Amino acid sequence: MLSYILPLPIILASLRTGYAAGWSVMTATMFLLVVLMGPLRAISYVLLHGLMAATLGSLWRRGCNFWLTLFTVGAVRMIGQLTYVGLSSAVMRENFFSFILSNVYAMLDQVAVVINIGGTPSPLVVVIVMLNLTLVNNVTFCFVLQVAYRAFLSRMGYDVGKFPAYIQQVIFGSKVEDVTDLEPDSSHANGGSGSKFISSIANFLATPITGSSNTTPSPNPSSRNSPALPSAAEASTATSTPEAA
Repeated sequence: MLSYILPLPIILASLRTGYAAGWSVMTATMFLLVVLMGPLRAISYVLLHGLMAATLGSLWRRGCNFWLTLFTVGAVRMIGQLTYVGLSSAVMRENFFSFILSNVYAMLDQVAVVINIGGTPSPLVVVIVMLNLTLVNNVTFCFVLQVAYRAFLSRMGYDVGKFPAYIQQVIFGSKVEDVTDLEPDSSHANGGSGSKFISSIANFLATPITGSSNTTPSPNPSSRNSPALPSAAEASTATSTPEAA
């Protein structure tokens, strides 16, 4: 879940101020993580989230189309992921690539048994399959991320481009309006924040809740037919009158 939230500050900075601001936010976050959690955590953040978010914000700022953005960001994240695996192998003194290749080799062996193909795959085929599976994984992640962010940020007034027509129809339905057809707010064009979105929430919270304060409790029906009880002074006067007589 954090993988879908961590890129958001860098993307917002790129859309509001420019792609240079997104790279600056990534650099500042990296140095902050170096101080708080150490250099390894900072490098892992940059490789897995920072480079992808900065690239995505830059491509959206430049107005690139959906598919170019998708495959470019997926390739950037794949490179960062492979670099992270190599860095982890060097730090922990374990060859994690050998584990990954052995698992891919076992998977190909099982597939060959199922479809009745003899022989064993060559190391080159195993490496190519591993790279393709890694690319598919990252492209799928970036597709979900891009769809969620485009739908969310376009509602806030940011210009992030339009969905392809068939993706729009499959995800949102044919009767749903294009979420990216909204014109960006003038405050966003001038570098402002989502003031329209925030003001609508503030107006909703400031609306008084009516209904319970204006209603008066209805009298108990049984109290209308019951006689009124005498007060304490009347009761004492009534008891003292016979004694005086």
